[in-house]
Amino acid sequence: MARTASFKFNLIDLDKIPWIDEEHNNWHAVDALLARYIAVSGVQGAWLNATAVTVDQRYIDTVDDTIWEVLIAHTTPSTGTFAASRAAVSTNWQSISVDASFKGAWAVDTAYSVNDFVSDSNRYGVVTTLHTSVTSYDTGVAAGNIVTLIDGSDIISSATASSLSVGSSPTVSYTSSTGVMAFGIPTGATGATGAVGADYTSDGELNAIAGLTSAANKAILFTGSGTAEVIDLTEFAKTFLDDAAATNVRTTLGLAIGTNVQAYDADTLKADTADVLTAGFANTIHDLGTITSGTVTPDEANGNMQKMVNGGAHTLSVPANDCTLIIQVTNDGSAGTVTTSAFDIVDGDDLTTTNGHDFFYYITNMDSFSLLTVKALQ
Repeated sequence: MARTASFKFNLIDLDKIPWIDEEHNNWHAVDALLARYIAVSGVQGAWLNATAVTVDQRYIDTVDDTIWEVLIAHTTPSTGTFAASRAAVSTNWQSISVDASFKGAWAVDTAYSVNDFVSDSNRYGVVTTLHTSVTSYDTGVAAGNIVTLIDGSDIISSATASSLSVGSSPTVSYTSSTGVMAFGIPTGATGATGAVGADYTSDGELNAIAGLTSAANKAILFTGSGTAEVIDLTEFAKTFLDDAAATNVRTTLGLAIGTNVQAYDADTLKADTADVLTAGFANTIHDLGTITSGTVTPDEANGNMQKMVNGGAHTLSVPANDCTLIIQVTNDGSAGTVTTSAFDIVDGDDLTTTNGHDFFYYITNMDSFSLLTVKALQ
C-alpha cells in the first residue's frame, strides 16, 4: 500500500473495493493531528439548516472556511446561508481565531487546551494535550501533556557580592558549572569607575528618612538637622497643594472673589479705620420673640435694631457691651409690668400694659453709663 512520506496517509487505489475504509482512516489521522496541535475545541462540523445548536459549540462556514462559536442557543433557519443567518441575528455568533494563549502561572485542577503557554518558576512550557492539571507542573511534563520550551533554572542558581576598597573597579564573574554569579562592588562607588560617591550611611538627612515608616496619606517633615517625622496629609489638604497662587487657593476653598468673598477696595469698611459713609444701609430686624417672664438683656451681636412682644411681667437689663440699640415693643393681651435694672437713667414716655400699644426703647450703653429712653408710638 502506497503512503505519504511524512504522516503516512494512505494513497488510495480507487479501483479497489471497498476503498472508503482507507479514506476514513486518512480523516481519522488528520483529526488526531489537528486535535493535538491546534487549540480549537468544540467543533461540530459544517453549519447546517434546521439544526439545534447550543452555547460554546463551534461550526464551520463552508463558503469561506471560517469558524463561528454559538453565543445563544437556537435552531438554525430552515433555509438560507450561514452568512445570512448571522447577519439576521448577529448576537447568536462570534468569530473564532485561536492562536497560542499565555495562561500565566501553572495551577492545579485547571483545564488547559492545546497551545496554551504556562510558566512554572523559571520554566516556560506549551500544552500539547487537552487535559485538566493535577499535582504539579512536573506531573504534566511526565504525562506528556506539557513540553518545556525554556528552563532558566540552571542559568543562574545564585549570586554573591563582596565589597572592594574605594577606587577599585567593579567586577563580575560567572561559573557555569555551579550557576553562580559573583559581584565585586567598591565601597561608596558610583558608576563603573569606583570613584568615591555619596554614602547614605553618613548622610543625616537620608538616615532620618530611612528611619521613618511610610504609610498612605503621609508626608515627610524635617524637624531639625538630620531629624524628620511623618505627618498626616489629608485628602482635603492635597486639593490645594498644586495651587499656584492665593487666588487659586481661594477658588479651591470656595472663596473665589465674586462669589463668597468681596474683593478689598477703597470702599471696604474696616472696624479699626475711620471712614465717611456716603450711602445708607438696610437692617434685618432681630426678633426676640414673646417675653413672658424673666430678664431680657439685649445683645448687640443680634443687630442694632430688634423687636419683641410684651407677653408678661419681666425685667429689662443693660447690655453687657458698649452699644446703641433700638427695640420696638408691642403689648399683647398678657402684657405685664416692665421693670428696668442697672440703667443709670430711664426717661421718656410711660410704659403701659394695654393690648396693642407699641413703644421704642432707645438704649445707649457707653463707658459705664447707660440710658434708656422710652417713646410711645400711639
